[in-house]
Amino acid sequence: MKKRILLLLLPMLVLAACNQTTGNSSSNSSSQEPSPETEISLEGFSNLLTMDLFEQEVENSNEVTFSEVYNQGDARILTANETLTIYNDETSFATGTEKMTYPATTSGGQETSYEDSYQRIINTKTYGTQKVFYYVTDYADGTLRTTWADSAKRLPVVASGDESLDGVDYLLASSVPAQLTKQVSLLTNQFISTYLLNNPDVQMILPKVAIETNNDTTTYSLNDFTYSYTDDDNSTVTVLIEFEVDVTSQGIVQSELHYHTTQVRGEDRYEVDDLMTYNISYGTRASSSTNTNLINPEDYFLEEVNEVRAFIYNDSWEKEYVDLNNLPLNEYITFEASDYVPAKAVDLQMYATSSTEPTIIATSGDVFETLATGEATITVESATGVEKTLDVRVNMQPISRIKYNDASSDIETEVEGSTTTRYIYTNTTYDSIYLTVSPTAASLEDIEIEVSDPTVLEVSILTQGSDFLELQYVVKENNDTQSVSVTFSSKVDESVFTTITYQIKNRLTPEEMSAYLIGHTYRWDNLYDDSSYSIMTFTDETTGTISYYDGETLLQTTTFTYTFDGVNFNPVMADDALYGYNSGDLKLDGTQIVMRVDETLYVHYYDVVEE
Repeated sequence: MKKRILLLLLPMLVLAACNQTTGNSSSNSSSQEPSPETEISLEGFSNLLTMDLFEQEVENSNEVTFSEVYNQGDARILTANETLTIYNDETSFATGTEKMTYPATTSGGQETSYEDSYQRIINTKTYGTQKVFYYVTDYADGTLRTTWADSAKRLPVVASGDESLDGVDYLLASSVPAQLTKQVSLLTNQFISTYLLNNPDVQMILPKVAIETNNDTTTYSLNDFTYSYTDDDNSTVTVLIEFEVDVTSQGIVQSELHYHTTQVRGEDRYEVDDLMTYNISYGTRASSSTNTNLINPEDYFLEEVNEVRAFIYNDSWEKEYVDLNNLPLNEYITFEASDYVPAKAVDLQMYATSSTEPTIIATSGDVFETLATGEATITVESATGVEKTLDVRVNMQPISRIKYNDASSDIETEVEGSTTTRYIYTNTTYDSIYLTVSPTAASLEDIEIEVSDPTVLEVSILTQGSDFLELQYVVKENNDTQSVSVTFSSKVDESVFTTITYQIKNRLTPEEMSAYLIGHTYRWDNLYDDSSYSIMTFTDETTGTISYYDGETLLQTTTFTYTFDGVNFNPVMADDALYGYNSGDLKLDGTQIVMRVDETLYVHYYDVVEE
């Protein structure tokens, strides 16, 4: 949560000039027209936007053009442009473009950009006595970004909501006119509410909205309203909020919204700049039949389904298609249309409705869950009511992947780039080493374990759960072997295997460790300050010293006591120590000591100084 320390408060409002009157006219003031208002509260302007101006826009606007630019500094720039035409027969049609630009990442490099265009139809159709609301977007490409993809939604239109409609998505008939427009008045109000009225940082300094009238146009504006605060990372964030809304007797004709933030921490600077401009036209709405380029919303919903396919989401949450006669056990299975009419249909999911053998495959919400091996007949249905009956079989699946995890064990790891090196010590036992398989329903009995040198390392299964194996490693006494490998493979498919290699280090006994510590010097270097470091030495089996430096300047020399039982290293610092280490770890060959304050508050790595 950010600290709300306001540093700069500069609301600068555009105020209309007041007419001056002479002393002689004061006696006739009662007969003069009142001076026009020059400002209004934000709350008052919000009410105007959500009531009168909203109603005028919904009832009378016939075209909206807008431009939205979201500039995230060095990261990316998203630009959107659209023209929306509103017709007199509960139809709106929009054409637009969206462009994403990524600046060059290197000096002299070129920026990268992606652009796609789209068409959008919003309308209602009546089937018998039921009116249906459609909202369909069709992109020219549709593959450049995940959010730039064809979409289609339709809802039943009802006169009023009641308990019989609980759990059903619908649209009230009274809401249809607003859905056909851009609702610029509400977008403007949302901007004001988000950044001002509902912003806890500015509640004590909320500005007024300036009013200026010129002929038939009244402009409501807020210019250069700026405030700053200090964020949790001690960066200074400066926020600029501006808007200008032009209103005529017809309603809102233009709205320009501007939001800018600058975040500064040291020499780092990050800026975000959002600028939205909307222009609204009012006039007689034409019939949608005058536009021959309208897309048909019915082309985006399933009418016929000839074939259906099934898929699961794998460990990477990617679609993985599966055979209907070989559905994997203990998985959630989703079905979708694969051969259908019309070709542009968007919502292809076939929803689970029934199963003849629920102990084998059962409905689970919109999908099926496979519970046991066997055969069944299931029924699926599209959102548009197209049903398909399918014969399926559930089978135990062979292992396709074996996954190894030693994150909870005491095995030491060093990661450099994409390479991970693992170290184990002689005369040491390790557990909390886990194996899992994919698919999860595959039999763990199919795993075979092979050690490259069983005289060095023994591997056994400590625990077998429903979907995991916990292993135990026993590393033998001192020997000349420098590494050992363990291969986990499938008994059914020899191409499925995972091999893990360990480097072997000789473990020191407590007596050898004490001698090693006393005979070596250790150093910690501050990652955030090149001139800051400390030197650790050991004077005997229970005592050591640490000297802290800033460059050549000695800041402090402090003492500590410690115990080491062959596994656990426990330091106790002097009361005046610069860092009050209260726990630690010691590599079993003595080459590194990790000193900690409250586990994670400070973690300092002391490495042996090479002599």
